[in-house]
Amino acid sequence: MSKQYTKDMKLITVLMLFSISFFLLSCVPQKVRVYKEPISELSIIDDNKQLVQVRDISWKIPTHWKKLPPQKMRLDGYTLSSSTGESVTITISVFPTMEGQLLANINRWRGQLQLSPIVKAELSEVYSKKVIGSTSFGVCELSSPKINTNMMVAIASFHDQDYFFKITGDSKFMAQMKSQFISVLESVTHVPH
Repeated sequence: MSKQYTKDMKLITVLMLFSISFFLLSCVPQKVRVYKEPISELSIIDDNKQLVQVRDISWKIPTHWKKLPPQKMRLDGYTLSSSTGESVTITISVFPTMEGQLLANINRWRGQLQLSPIVKAELSEVYSKKVIGSTSFGVCELSSPKINTNMMVAIASFHDQDYFFKITGDSKFMAQMKSQFISVLESVTHVPH
């Protein structure tokens, strides 16, 4: 056998092994987290009280809150405006349990308010666990004097789902509206099947 033939056979063998390895590795199932869009599961139970239910939780929305159009990553949304043009936005979203991602979420929210990121040791300055009404929430409160905006996010976990109740808006107007937002959190209840 010639040296060229041996080189060609080695090259063909290497290419075949590479091709087989590539094929086998591409067939390995990957772990994928699927987010089922729950908007279709949202239902207004009582128009007078604005009782809203999704899967196995419900909450009450004040009737004077102006509903926002649906968005893909949001279950529900509302806005309120003052007579002087200040406003707040309230959103409710749900995601598969975000366990281990709290700091990343808080730093993302801080970025939205043009605040610098924090480290894990600083979490207790902006985040705490609270029972509001009959539900346990993780609550994050942020304030940005730079853009005159405050944010409060309350996270409730039900059956491997995290529900994010978030209010963001003008600092002064939000101080006035916070009690209404807290009343929504107080109304959050588990609805047994």
